[in-house]
Amino acid sequence: MRYVDADGHVEESLTTFDDKYLDPNFRAQRPRVVAVDGLVYWDIDEQLFPRRVGRGCNNLGTPTSYDGKPAIHSAGKPESIGCMELTDLGARLKIMDEEEIAVQVLYPTLFLAYPLRPGITFTYLGLKVNQRVVPTGPWFEGMRSGNFDVVLEASCQSVVNPLLDVQKALPASVFTENYGNYDDPKEIDLYQKMLHEPDPAKQRALMREFEKHVVDSEAHEFPMLWWYRIIPYRSYVKGWKISPSHYLNQDLPTVWLDK
Repeated sequence: MRYVDADGHVEESLTTFDDKYLDPNFRAQRPRVVAVDGLVYWDIDEQLFPRRVGRGCNNLGTPTSYDGKPAIHSAGKPESIGCMELTDLGARLKIMDEEEIAVQVLYPTLFLAYPLRPGITFTYLGLKVNQRVVPTGPWFEGMRSGNFDVVLEASCQSVVNPLLDVQKALPASVFTENYGNYDDPKEIDLYQKMLHEPDPAKQRALMREFEKHVVDSEAHEFPMLWWYRIIPYRSYVKGWKISPSHYLNQDLPTVWLDK
């Protein structure tokens, strides 16, 4: 059985911030790797990261190397520098195969761990953005009216069924709760073939083709897998174990009320 790693990471390197990826106008503000007392850090706006002392201290985001040599923090890991930084895709795929991982959802490391710049804005990154967080009513009103450039939306079904789960990505002419305002006859055709294919192996292959078309070739939408489930319930509710997903633990014969 192969698995989906929903919390994979890529370690930032100096290449992450070179002219190929970051506007040269911000060159003076780029992170640098420095060594202090045998440990390596990112120097960002004259602050050192990671923060190894004080509240919230940890090693997350430590540079993988300094002056061409692996950092102490990296030397003890089984992965190579190229694997961690994704400069050697073969090495990363080898580790994934060894751990029976079919798909990895990748997140940054340094920028996920720390608020690197107080009051940082999209303007600092060279973008002019008006980001709005609104209640449910205005959220849906804005999506239905198309009053956005990019929107974060939720897709949640009652049971796990891949054919139902991907309907959200279909154009609004087919699935009315899609707010992307695009049309895509090829996508619809792929879905119909997948929907009516009786052979599970062929249906799976069509699903992979459908995913690549939606997420990669056309880039209509991009799935973000994240879950932090908080369930408040009365103290007299007994025998129920909170699961990490509402798809699990639907059978509730052990639940009783101490009342």
